[in-house]
Amino acid sequence: MGIRSNHYDLAFEEFLRGRQIPYICVDERRRALLRNASLKSMDFIFYSDCGRNLLVDVQGRGFPT
Repeated sequence: MGIRSNHYDLAFEEFLRGRQIPYICVDERRRALLRNASLKSMDFIFYSDCGRNLLVDVQGRGFPT
């Protein structure tokens, strides 16, 4: 299990593991290597059976209190 910054990432990672979907956790620390570039930060890369690999950005949702 990779270093996850919030419970949304942890929950999604557990979902992938539970369904035995092959995935890679993206190391967000490497983003600093591209300071001058505009790059969307992805959380996971996972591989599907149909041949289309997906880049996944897990978004949490804030609810007003």
